[in-house]
Amino acid sequence: MKQRFVVSVLLVLVGVVIGVLIIYVAVLNEDTSVQKNSIKTKSSDVKNAESTASEYRNTQYGFEFRYPQDWHIEEHSNYFSIVPREQKNCGPNTDPTMEELICMDHISFSIFQNEDKFTIQKFFDKNEWVKGQDFDDLKETRRGNKIFYEITMISAYDGSRNRSVWIPLDDGSFYKIEESYLLEEEKNVFDQVVRTLHFQ
Repeated sequence: MKQRFVVSVLLVLVGVVIGVLIIYVAVLNEDTSVQKNSIKTKSSDVKNAESTASEYRNTQYGFEFRYPQDWHIEEHSNYFSIVPREQKNCGPNTDPTMEELICMDHISFSIFQNEDKFTIQKFFDKNEWVKGQDFDDLKETRRGNKIFYEITMISAYDGSRNRSVWIPLDDGSFYKIEESYLLEEEKNVFDQVVRTLHFQ
């Protein structure tokens, strides 16, 4: 009689454990499918945003990239930048005689001449750039026949840290793309530019 009671209790406990496991697996699968759908939605959102984006082509160096339509290109004497039409990272002008705000958020594109065709590290050494003080996190990746150096540049002005990508060109020069004072919601534009950057 006692044995039957113990067996009955054990069977009930096993049934409860199995039931809990079934419910747990069902909930886990539902969460996973929600996450998968969320990932697919984000991925399709990125593709849709990129398909309606503006495209920049550089015929001199043979590359192109995409950027949002609500950003525009500003040409300067020795570089160009893409800038949000409505810049948000703005503050008082450093010139006290000027009252208007100065806005800093942009992505810059510039060339660094490297006639000696130094490696990136030797180029930094030649310019006396010190790791941990002027730059950090140097990482090398390869895309097709191009090497990309992902580097965090450290501003001598205020110590701010800005992501950059340096690409060695055929003549030894480096093409640099760098984010400058981007707000968190703008950093995805830098990612988009780098992700869609394509050399012909």
